[in-house]
Amino acid sequence: MEPEEIKRKIRIRKKACENMTGEGQGYARIQMSEGEIQKMLKELSGQCRQIDAYACMKIYGEIHAKNKIVWMIKRVLRKICHTCMGWYYVPVIEGQIDFNRQVKQVLEEISQIVQAQQEQLREHT
Repeated sequence: MEPEEIKRKIRIRKKACENMTGEGQGYARIQMSEGEIQKMLKELSGQCRQIDAYACMKIYGEIHAKNKIVWMIKRVLRKICHTCMGWYYVPVIEGQIDFNRQVKQVLEEISQIVQAQQEQLREHT
């Protein structure tokens, strides 16, 4: 083996080691304070509570109108669109509703896991 090839292999191994351990040039370990962690946990639980389960199941939202005539026109247009094009866009909306339900469930589970881990960390320290 030539010296240049050996140097190249050493550089590659050093780079691989840096990538695996996260250490090396520009490596800075960022630790969060207890206050920051608590703030993030409060935001996470607030977001979980804010997600409306019923809104995740609706295909149509409320019709907002300034008077009864405009409301009626919007309602008739909605029914016409649903009758003519419902086969096209309702499956897409239903897929989005399923996705929203799954994301809500995952978010709640992550929130529970994070809270349990924080309690375990407090017990060990």
